[in-house]
Amino acid sequence: MLRRLVILFALSTAVLWASAASASKPADSKIRAAVADLKRYEAEASRLSPSRKASAKRLLKLLDLTAGRLKESKKKKHPSWVAANKRLAALRRNLRRLVSGKNVRKRRRADGKNDDDDRSAKKKSRRKKKSSSKVTPTPVPTPAPTPKSKPSPPAAEAEPTDRDSEIVARQKQIDTLARGQGGPDIALPLIEVEAPKEVPLGEAARVSGIVGDDGSPPRLKINGEPATLFRLGAGDVAIAKHSLVFRIDVPTEKAGPQRFVLEACDATGNCVGEEVVVRIGGVNRPSIDGRNFALVIGNDTYRDMPDLKTAANDAKALADMLVERYDFEAEDVQLLLDADRNDILGAIEALRNELDVDDRLVIYYAGHGQIDQASGEGFWLPVDAVADKTFTWIANDDIRRQLKGLPARHVLVIADSCFSGSLTRSAPANQQIPEDRYFTEIDSHWSRKVISSGGTEPVADSGSGGHSVFAHYLLKTLASNDRPYVTTSELFGRFVRAVANNSDQKPEFGTIAKAGDEGGGDFTFILR
Repeated sequence: MLRRLVILFALSTAVLWASAASASKPADSKIRAAVADLKRYEAEASRLSPSRKASAKRLLKLLDLTAGRLKESKKKKHPSWVAANKRLAALRRNLRRLVSGKNVRKRRRADGKNDDDDRSAKKKSRRKKKSSSKVTPTPVPTPAPTPKSKPSPPAAEAEPTDRDSEIVARQKQIDTLARGQGGPDIALPLIEVEAPKEVPLGEAARVSGIVGDDGSPPRLKINGEPATLFRLGAGDVAIAKHSLVFRIDVPTEKAGPQRFVLEACDATGNCVGEEVVVRIGGVNRPSIDGRNFALVIGNDTYRDMPDLKTAANDAKALADMLVERYDFEAEDVQLLLDADRNDILGAIEALRNELDVDDRLVIYYAGHGQIDQASGEGFWLPVDAVADKTFTWIANDDIRRQLKGLPARHVLVIADSCFSGSLTRSAPANQQIPEDRYFTEIDSHWSRKVISSGGTEPVADSGSGGHSVFAHYLLKTLASNDRPYVTTSELFGRFVRAVANNSDQKPEFGTIAKAGDEGGGDFTFILR
């Protein structure tokens, strides 16, 4: 007995020494690189908003490569390897939730509860089941032996989602390439960029980054021209087996956005692209706070009136333009298609709880419009409007009253409908192009402005490229603008002549009367 105790003590001591020795050994290069990647990806993931699903998907792809590195490590029992795998699994789980839209926010349901309430209720029910299962069993008479029955088949496992299947397939391809067992190289190169968002005029600036690929040394083009690549220097962290550094000197002599289109390709023709935009501003950079919101309405299909052809398409295109080129976040842009009276007025009413005093709001309406000949009052016509019943329409007074109660400092209404000019009777504002130092001043005054597609006459529903004439030139002007900041009055001055020259309508710009405009202020569009 004593001999057995001695042997067991010796074995346990050996196991403890072995585990201590493995913990004291340094991690290999694969683990160190994976840990560095995870630190960088966790920092980037912490800054993602619920709308940045594309960035979350990109990080998931990068995590696949990090998982491949950990698999290549020969020290799979090292504490750093175990900790890195746990961090990787947690980050993957959070990013998948962000991509699927689940658990991003507590969603309030009609019954007044949210998802957290359900989860806590489920936990309580599980606890009750466990406690009930621990009751001491009472003795029962032993039943007669019965013939053995076939064991029931195991419950079918939940089928993997498309995202899980994609990750598993990609991981198998990475493992195959890492073992050198052939197979097509379909892994995309990686690009990591560090760039300033905005640089004062005339100040030196540089965009730098790392391009990498596991299969072969990558090639990089910047705006279509081959770029010079350098070896990694001190402090640079490899992002793939073959990693190289690139640098771009940004010209800052002229104000406006500087765009750089990066295209990285490997030896087998797999390519990936990324766009970098650096804003070059003036010395007196405007101080503009707050967020940009938009309510975009496009009505095509009417119940009691003729349908339109381009209103919904115009609304979709403008919503995309604001998110892609201007400083509007996707979650702050609401798109309403074929909206009835309650939808439109309810959406404007709901903005009272969303907007803050420093925020800016754009309301775009494309649809039928009408004017009451007896009173001269203009109306928007929702899809449930009845032709001879004005109480089913939305009067300009209703819109003015709603806008006056909004807490946002700047509100711009863009109306592409018949008789939309009836919303304002003021003269067009001064259309001089302001200097950068002027934006801070005009942002400090409350404004309620309107751009209408015409005066008190009908306007065209069709034009060019599937848009109305008005929407076509509005979108074209927004797309071609290269100024970091542009006021509504300047924007209007750029396309009003084009609309008038190519149609029988003349757009108007002015102030919405009795809606809270202070004079001297204007809505400012800010490029990304």
